[in-house]
Order: sequence, then structure tokens, then C-alpha cells
Amino acid sequence: MKPWLQVNYSEDSVESLLAGDPVETDKYVLGVFDFGCRSRESRTDSRLVHVPLEQLNGTRNEVWTVCEPVSSGVFQEIQYNHSSDLSLAHISIEMDASTNIDLATRDAYRQILAFLEQHHHPWPLKIWHYFPSITAGDNDDEQYRLFCAGRAYAIGDNPVIMTAIPAATAIGSKADQPRLLIYFLAGVKPGQMVENPRQMPPPEYPRQYGIRSPLFSRGTLIASGETHQFLISGTASILGHQSLHEEDVREQTRESLRNLTALISAGRRLAPGSPNSRRKFIKAGGVLRIYVKQQQDLDLVRDEVNKHPLGKLPAVYLQGDICRDELLVEIDGIF
Repeated sequence: MKPWLQVNYSEDSVESLLAGDPVETDKYVLGVFDFGCRSRESRTDSRLVHVPLEQLNGTRNEVWTVCEPVSSGVFQEIQYNHSSDLSLAHISIEMDASTNIDLATRDAYRQILAFLEQHHHPWPLKIWHYFPSITAGDNDDEQYRLFCAGRAYAIGDNPVIMTAIPAATAIGSKADQPRLLIYFLAGVKPGQMVENPRQMPPPEYPRQYGIRSPLFSRGTLIASGETHQFLISGTASILGHQSLHEEDVREQTRESLRNLTALISAGRRLAPGSPNSRRKFIKAGGVLRIYVKQQQDLDLVRDEVNKHPLGKLPAVYLQGDICRDELLVEIDGIF
């Protein structure tokens, strides 16, 4: 049985990738992600999502395909594409000097929750967030903490999402990319939350991280028969709830990979099906997105990733700020 979602990297142009369906037999494009900073976003095709982070290892596009024809639609400011099993939806809110990130996030999430309520894929499985200057501001006025507050307030108004908290990533873009981009994968049934035994669940973080704790799980496991997929949250050098190895990007990368290994093991233990299918879980492949704060650290980070078994997977390296100022690298993935 084929997985619901297949993810690959391609050097083909966006235009050629979107030109026609299917790209191969039984492969229909659900979404194409291109990367880079630009002054104006092109949104002529709802399957195209532009991620405002510079790519550090060449120029490749990330392609999501499914095994069924894809339909598209618009809901308020959300554009979406869907098959019978999955939806990819995205919303982009322009920001300027007067925009409050907490209010922008609250508005975006209210639209997202309204979309999920009326759509036949009501369960968010993984959510990605990108917005500028993520660690700017002091204490509770830090942009990331305000973002967490805005998300929590919106979800508090409509708490259905809390019954199966999705995996998530939040990365900072440059200040000259003034928009909040949120995109998410949703399904016809909820995924299974997976936590990392080495880390505290984010909703349980102590008050020192803001007036509202981050609302995400470390990973989401989705299954169809004996086919499993695992959506990994942004994973950094955190043990318990504390950052480790300040100013040491090599050790931070190693710690992030240790956390990924522990999380994958936790997902494997929870995966349904036969012992044989669980042994194959993750080994079938996947992709990594690796976010590097400082471009000069790319070689060190890539060297550590390549030494690890996960380093055999296709990966894209993107320059972006991590949600804590002392953190220099973060990794997420789809397996």
C-alpha cells in the first residue's frame, strides 16, 4: 500500500512541476514549495507555496504528491488543495511595523479553525509557521512568545484542536520578508501524538517561556493499514525544556539528531500493525528540512548530519532563525 503522501526534492522548475497532472502514473501534485526571499509572492496556482527562507544547498523545490486527483478551493484567505485523504492549505498575512504578531496569529488561526470545521478533512496533522524577527523583543514581548499567545487564544476560543495536538514548526524569516505564512496538512481522521522521552511536552513548559505555552506535539503519526507516516516537529538542542550547548553549533546539531532518534524510536513503538511493519517504519525513506541560523555554520551542520544514519535522506538546508535566540539549528521531517 502506498503512503498517503510522497515528498521529494526536484531541480525541475516550478512551472514544469505544476504544468500537468499526473507527473507520473498515480502521482498527482498536492503542493510545490519553493524557497527564497523575494519582494512579491506569486500565487497564481494554489498548489504553489513560497517559503521566504534562502536555500543554502542549491536550488531545489519540494514536491508533495498523492495517488489521487487533486482539487483546489478558497476559504476566506486560505487557499487549499485536497485529495480524498489529505488537504494542504495555506494562508499568508501581510505585516508592517504596526502589525502585532499575536493579533495576526489569532486572526490566521481563527480562519484555520473555521476552515477545519467546515471541511471534510477536519484534523490538522502538521502545521508550519514562518514570520519575521522571531526572537525580537524582550521577555513576554518577544515575537515568538506573542505568537504562542495568539495561537493559544484562538485555540482557546475553539478547543477541538486540543484533542489531537498536531506537530508544528515555527521559524523566523528576515525582517524584509514582512508576512506571516502558515500552511498545514490535514486529514480525514486525527493522527496520534508522539512525544520525545528526552523532552518535556511543549504545552507543559513552565512560565519562563511566556504567558502561554507552545501548543504542539513533537510528532504526529498517521497510519493506513500497515502503512505509516510520521510528521516530525521542528527539533532542536533542547533537553527537558532547557536549551543545551549555547554557541556550539556542532554540539547543537548532534543533540538535535539525538532528539530525532529518540522521537523516531517512540513513534516506532506506537506504530500499529505487525512487528515486521514496525521494523520497516521510517526505513522506507523520507526527507529532512534543516534550518540553520547562520550561513557560515552550514558546513559544520551538514558534516554532522551526514555522519548520522538520517543523513542518507534527501535534505534541504534553509537559513532561518530558531525560536530561541541561543539556538543555531533545527530539523524537521516527513517520513
